[in-house]
Amino acid sequence: MSDDLANSEPVTLPPPQAEDVVIATEQLRSVEFPEVPQGLLAAVLDAEQGNPDNRAAAVRAIERIVDEHLSGGAANMEHVDSVVDVNLRGTQS
Repeated sequence: MSDDLANSEPVTLPPPQAEDVVIATEQLRSVEFPEVPQGLLAAVLDAEQGNPDNRAAAVRAIERIVDEHLSGGAANMEHVDSVVDVNLRGTQS
């Protein structure tokens, strides 16, 4: 039986649902990195999801987001914090 497993094709799992990624990442952020604003995380995840086939574009978008945050643009992201918080509470069990 072990020969059957060794010779079989690898199983490919479907990608996780976007909301599952957001929930898992937010849980990790809140426990391990509470100093990272929720809106910053949401903006980074949006940039990743908005550029699934173009790594270079995703990296450029994330660089802009981080640069804005580091230059004091974090105040502009406060509205994202509240939207993400409402969405997370609505999807958690």
